[in-house]
Amino acid sequence: MKMRVLLTMCARLACALAQDDDPSGESTDISDMLNAAIAGSGGAYTAGRGVLVRAPDFFQGDTEVVPATFWSNDIFTPSPLFPATGDPRCPSSGDGWSDLVMDCSAGSPWDRATVAVVISSSMSNLMEDWDNIQDADWGWGVFYPFDSNSADKRCIWRDDWGGYDCPGGFIDGDGVFTVDSSKKGPGSYPAGNPWSGNVDGGGGVGCHFDGGAIDQMDADGMNLVQDSHCQCNYAFSDDWNNWVQQWMSQGTQKPGYEWRGWFWNGKAPMWAVDTSICWVNNIRDMIALQNALYGNAETWSNQLMPQSNWGQWESDQDRIYWGWNEIPVTMSAAEDPANWDSVIIKLPADICGNGDDNNDIVWCLGEEQRNDLLTQLKQFESAGRLLKGLNHVTDRPGSYILFVREYRVEWGWERFFFCRHGVFEDREIKHEHGACFYDDGDEGLKNPSIDVI
Repeated sequence: MKMRVLLTMCARLACALAQDDDPSGESTDISDMLNAAIAGSGGAYTAGRGVLVRAPDFFQGDTEVVPATFWSNDIFTPSPLFPATGDPRCPSSGDGWSDLVMDCSAGSPWDRATVAVVISSSMSNLMEDWDNIQDADWGWGVFYPFDSNSADKRCIWRDDWGGYDCPGGFIDGDGVFTVDSSKKGPGSYPAGNPWSGNVDGGGGVGCHFDGGAIDQMDADGMNLVQDSHCQCNYAFSDDWNNWVQQWMSQGTQKPGYEWRGWFWNGKAPMWAVDTSICWVNNIRDMIALQNALYGNAETWSNQLMPQSNWGQWESDQDRIYWGWNEIPVTMSAAEDPANWDSVIIKLPADICGNGDDNNDIVWCLGEEQRNDLLTQLKQFESAGRLLKGLNHVTDRPGSYILFVREYRVEWGWERFFFCRHGVFEDREIKHEHGACFYDDGDEGLKNPSIDVI
């Protein structure tokens, strides 16, 4: 979309911003710090060490770990954050394989912003030996390169039990499932890689579980996993594209799941990766496999759930991709506001339709999507996760807030943190005294003639 058209849209939407404002937005010390942290190096993970982001979800109560997502601009996928509103399987009228039909009446989540929190300066509270995480021999973690159901639909192998601890039951060595409410699965274990000397760890580690059985996909010849915890087979680590090719060419289903006939009888739905994805112990391998899955997506995905039409250089279609990874982290640390650097508003990828111009702004959201964003912000308020006013910019939880845009680059997509002033009905985002913060909509209250979104 040309800038002239964008400005016409801005006027039509009654933007609360002057049309000659710099569309790139304002920087702050925190946005500068975060942008340095996610700086890419062409996929090699030798520049910024990255950040963790996390949006609200359904995980509450009896769990030790919750899923977070790692961001680095060495990751080339679009939409690298689980959407807060709407089902990521929408839009869809079926996945081409099962009788699963989604209720997509709430609309597409891919055109909506997501409110989340970002962790950077406190990463050492969530990652072991964080200062050395880019070393070639670092291997303390658990990193899934795709959505994985790590905290709720996995089973962890127990040598001492001779079977799997699964959510709501136990699977013995013969594959027989017994209902047992005392079994919680790997989500109930402390975070950490159990193969790296962390005998108490294993949170989120395991093989995919569905319908009372392990349904983790295997492969003939060289298997996709190398152990009973469904850790990825590092024989593929010289080029993780070979893992994807092996999955597509030699993948086999567990007994009872043969109806999932991909790939010999057609391409797979997006959720098929959940049942196949393994975990690696370091971020470099996670990035490489995540990029390999994205780079081969048109080959493996039938683009039916969610429905998309990639490759036409139309961002409203190209951003429809499950672009997040999944890292099980300690719930108490992830939920502790003292570890947060800011609340963020992650805009949909290239929401203004300018391609690689890197100037997306919130006003390119439609009216329904802007109302949804305001609802999310007020939900954060009600939960005590977001305060108002300049006097809370250093508090955590506090009032600090930033936008994040996604824009095209030659090899995929990158992200950028920034501040931008704007009024949302009775709420306002301000840039004052070098800080970006959330507040009551004072400008609208003081000046009734101001345009308010």
